[in-house]
Amino acid sequence: MKTVYVMWNYDGDEVMFASEDKELVQEMMYDFFIDDALEAFGWEYHERDYKSPAPISQFIEDTLDWYRDYVTVLEIPVIN
Repeated sequence: MKTVYVMWNYDGDEVMFASEDKELVQEMMYDFFIDDALEAFGWEYHERDYKSPAPISQFIEDTLDWYRDYVTVLEIPVIN
């Protein structure tokens, strides 16, 4: 049976990415995660007049917590 892997966002109740290649979906999830962590740091850095608000590790941990709560990879069988 054919399977599709879906990166699902429970917070927005939406598909973020889908593929028959599980590793590709996992790689995209990692890429989205890194982008989100860096964006969070960048916004906070900008809001504080370009002074470091906290170590980047804190933004990574916060983003990781959000991903653990709201983002997952689902395995969905395809029906023909």
